[in-house]
Amino acid sequence: MAKNIDYGRAVLVIGAGAPHSSLMAGALCAVWKAGRTFHTIYTAGAGGLMGMLFAAPANGDPEKALRSVPDMGVSDEIYQWFPVNYKAFFKSSPYTQAFRHWARRFHIPESHGEYEPYSSHGGGPWYPWPPFGWWPFFPWHHHHHHHSAYWRRLYNDWIDLWFSALTPTDLAYSSEGLCDPLPFLEEMVSFKALKYFHGDFYLNAYNITRDRVDLFAKDVLTPLHFRAALASPFIYPPVTIGDQTYYEGADRSPIPFHHFKDIRLFPKVGIVAIMDILGALGKSLVRRPRNLWDAYLISIVTPIVSLAKRDLGSFTMFLDEEADKRDHGPKLHHELFDFRVPADLASNLLDWRYSNLRRLWDIGYEAGERFIHDFGKELPLRPKAPPEPES
Repeated sequence: MAKNIDYGRAVLVIGAGAPHSSLMAGALCAVWKAGRTFHTIYTAGAGGLMGMLFAAPANGDPEKALRSVPDMGVSDEIYQWFPVNYKAFFKSSPYTQAFRHWARRFHIPESHGEYEPYSSHGGGPWYPWPPFGWWPFFPWHHHHHHHSAYWRRLYNDWIDLWFSALTPTDLAYSSEGLCDPLPFLEEMVSFKALKYFHGDFYLNAYNITRDRVDLFAKDVLTPLHFRAALASPFIYPPVTIGDQTYYEGADRSPIPFHHFKDIRLFPKVGIVAIMDILGALGKSLVRRPRNLWDAYLISIVTPIVSLAKRDLGSFTMFLDEEADKRDHGPKLHHELFDFRVPADLASNLLDWRYSNLRRLWDIGYEAGERFIHDFGKELPLRPKAPPEPES
């Protein structure tokens, strides 16, 4: 008779990093597709958004939410002339949301009838003309789905570019950040559903009032806490909660492990899965720049890469020491997701072009499949459906 093996609690640690968070999204999607999950998830920076798409997406479908991450990229034809992700970073403005939603009225939907105009009985959003009645007459409408998606994405991204440019801004010398902080957040994740996630979930933030890294648990996480945890200096303004002011946790701890030793039930932890991009792929991120804009992006990521390498080394050393001390209970070990980025793509990890994010997602998915093949049996089975928050 086969002996039941106690694999212990499975912990996932998701480090910071964007736009290469598509790697994380692909890997998490592979874990979800395999029917597995984790007992505890620690996150930092953009890894927090990827973790929430896995744990509590707004649409209730983690697979669909994670597969849509490359759509945050910009069509190649536009990006080659304007290499800025205006779809993810919006002008600081009280009109940002209004212009975002107005632009969507002009988008071509994925399928005819996806949008419904407002009526006296309620329904979908209003459009300046009958909702895309002209769409079936476009010459590419009856072509292969791939070509249809290509033209749709190019057109929609072009519309977004114009509306982004037309959005009035209140940016001034006294402003604390360039961009409106994550106006799309509530459209992607559900903070109510997160509270019913079957495991523990944490997101770190740097408390600049007390000069320490704080950890927000799922029971206290709100959109305000999330924006505080991603408030990158100069890009997003700091966020004040109560009498405490915060910046992005990844600026101090891109591998969010500093509170790990305090985790309750730590003696019962078995596998610690580490999803690290900044440290593992640091040589591809910190390199000779291709142009002036690339040099600016490298200047942002260089100090965080250094911190990630430091954190990863400290964290794995801590886990090895704890594993040596343990003489009973489940075997404690740490494993990294193996992201095999080819040489021709290595210098593009900071690019937001759609084709780049699409390739990174596929690479991440393959890394997730390898992880499941090697360690999937140590991960708990996920519920068949995400938990529904109580009304």
